[in-house]
Amino acid sequence: STQSTWGTGKPVQDWMYHEGQLATLDGDCLTLVPSTSEGVEAKPCVAGTKEQQWEFGQNTIKQDGKCLGIVGGVHNSKMALATCVKAAHSQTFYVENNDIPNRVCGCTGDPHCTDLWGRRWDFMGVNDYLMVQVNDWSVEVNMWRCPPWARHGATCIGRLTLVGPTGQSVAIDRTKTAPFAGCDERTLLTNGAFYQGITVSKVRANVWALEAGHLTIEVYRHTSYLNSKVRILGKPTDAVFKGGFCAGVYKGSRLDVKPAGNLNRRTAYAMGNTWRLPPKKSHSCAALQAAYVPVPPAFAEPVKPADMTPKVLAAAKKCCDELSDCPTVYNDCIIDHGTGADLAGNLKCRDLAEYVETMPGKGCSVDCKGSWGSYGSCSKTCGSGVMTKTFTVKWNKARGGDACVAAHKEVQSRACNTRGCDLPVFELVPESGLTDSVSGIRWKTVPTVKPQLHNGVLAWNMNAAYMERIGGPNMVLGQRYTTAIWVFWRASNHGWRTLLRGNADHVTIVQHARTNLGFYSNRAGGWRDSGFDIKPADGWQLVFTTGAGTSATSATGTSRFYIGNHGQVKAAGGPVNRVASGTKFYRLGWPGQSPGLVAGLWVWPRVLTLDEMNRFYHATQARVEKGATTGTCLIKLPSGCPKQKSWYSPVDWFDDVWGLANRNAGRSKSACIQRQKDYNGWCGVKDAEYQWASFVLPHVPGSCWVRFSQPCSSSAKYTSTSSWWHRDVGGEVSKNAGRSEAACRKRAADYKRMCGRRPGTVEYNFNAPGLVKKKKKKKKKKTLR
Repeated sequence: STQSTWGTGKPVQDWMYHEGQLATLDGDCLTLVPSTSEGVEAKPCVAGTKEQQWEFGQNTIKQDGKCLGIVGGVHNSKMALATCVKAAHSQTFYVENNDIPNRVCGCTGDPHCTDLWGRRWDFMGVNDYLMVQVNDWSVEVNMWRCPPWARHGATCIGRLTLVGPTGQSVAIDRTKTAPFAGCDERTLLTNGAFYQGITVSKVRANVWALEAGHLTIEVYRHTSYLNSKVRILGKPTDAVFKGGFCAGVYKGSRLDVKPAGNLNRRTAYAMGNTWRLPPKKSHSCAALQAAYVPVPPAFAEPVKPADMTPKVLAAAKKCCDELSDCPTVYNDCIIDHGTGADLAGNLKCRDLAEYVETMPGKGCSVDCKGSWGSYGSCSKTCGSGVMTKTFTVKWNKARGGDACVAAHKEVQSRACNTRGCDLPVFELVPESGLTDSVSGIRWKTVPTVKPQLHNGVLAWNMNAAYMERIGGPNMVLGQRYTTAIWVFWRASNHGWRTLLRGNADHVTIVQHARTNLGFYSNRAGGWRDSGFDIKPADGWQLVFTTGAGTSATSATGTSRFYIGNHGQVKAAGGPVNRVASGTKFYRLGWPGQSPGLVAGLWVWPRVLTLDEMNRFYHATQARVEKGATTGTCLIKLPSGCPKQKSWYSPVDWFDDVWGLANRNAGRSKSACIQRQKDYNGWCGVKDAEYQWASFVLPHVPGSCWVRFSQPCSSSAKYTSTSSWWHRDVGGEVSKNAGRSEAACRKRAADYKRMCGRRPGTVEYNFNAPGLVKKKKKKKKKKTLR
């Protein structure tokens, strides 16, 4: 049985069943011993032992197989067990989850209340009151003149509201068939609902229960009144009772001492009205009525430390601890802080400078008190900015004390964001796994998707998946930014197609069931269309999005879109008036809004120019060329290749063209290392060296590109037609071909020599081959013979 003494007029017990033992609320062991006057009583266990002479089963305390009930045991008094008064399993105690002390209060009818001490009294209040507060959760009630007792001046509880630490609330109203959240009376909650930490359950017809924190509230709903029972769960050290008229004492009085005597109706009203809530602090949202009787005068404020509750006294001493060397001022400081505590016993520490200035000279030397603040934001998003912090003096030294380590308002500075503005601050590419190689942000794919070759291109298949940040630094898009993503759009128009999504806004997204490219602002107004339609049939595209916000955290500003395809980057539609400034990196894609194949993502803390976008497009284009790998593998054989004398064995660095074509050696660094081992075995040497270089080399001054009018007879890698430009990564690494146009021109001559008998024409271009217009061949005029 789990019946309790609540509402019967018998005392509420001060005990708990904890970890298989009967114990006091302080956790001290209790045992059952014979008692001539009360049958069996609970007393402290014998020192050094925890043996208990009782058993607990099916929520029933027994001894020798007989049911035992709780009697006595009011706060700090003896608690005893005696034979049950009623049926064999009806007990005068309450157990919750076998680990809960019995602390119950509540009101019924018009209303008859039982406080935490077990005393019963009538409280005819009107309007809003604090019933119970435990830790940061509270129970508020709205009381009204209810029929049929209103003509006699009686009132009832018309609405009960459970309020959380941040103001979230769930209410039960006499006129509503179910609870509701906040003041939204039209949307009723259902059994099992969970609203911001509050669990709602239906016990039976017209009876609902709310649970949150260390509180459970059971409410019976009648059309004229609510019957409420509040249970405080957990040890008092965990579930701290902070106030409410359930205490049965005036607001501001000590809550941990049993009050003397009973309460008549007028005294109860005077006491209860000290817990009245002003309209601005109430969460009930119910209509207010005129008061029935005047509010009694306020209680006296403390005038000495002994008048304070232990909680207030301890908090005041903590605030004033730095002044403890001066007893008189220390005492004044404690009194001032204690007087300023709120009625729940909470207080805030004040500025102690005023106490230092008024200190008497004798024995009151005080050291200067101050501290450095935190570093502010960086003056630049890239290119080496400055951030500063300031020293603030709380009070100056007095009576010969020590000075502070710095002067008031002294400033210290340090460098920040030293990375060059031409470099991205974020780079996520398949060959680097799911960790950004620049900032260290870690990601996961949902479901798990590993990079694979898709028609020769290493990419993540995001046709039915998305990425989500799981660790590393929190990167925030600033006032100005640029994002770039290599994507092969999902062909289906079903649903949205999201590329980059912050914690609030979709930076780049394609509209549901359409091909419209644009921006979706979750913070300010939803969808914004750029006027550009994507074309999945165009294959791989480098999608740029730039943002220029009105501030560093603004949702308004200008976003623009650009598409890199068919050899160059062009504007994609017009600007939109929303940005993602101030949002954190969160996802690439979204559940049910997968974009397609993704081969890389980059971010800059500024708006790139169109020329810069074109340079980056051509620098990364090799990633998505059909049959291309993500990098190149260079091999060097200092000892040559003795076992293959017929094979030309250079001592300089060379592209492992066979490995690139047949073993995908450019896929990753590990693949290139394997080729180094292959050369050692094939050539019979031990000193083969390797270098793996990514096609993404934004840090070089330029890039060197070559193409051939005829296949290169000595290299399987360069057998493509003249329409394909090849970036000479090997030449950039070993010959610094990206240094200048002259160096690139020399590499074209080297290729012509290396290609053997059929070099044909070797073209070169420095930086941007896609922007070079092909020269049209002049047609020869036919002559008649």
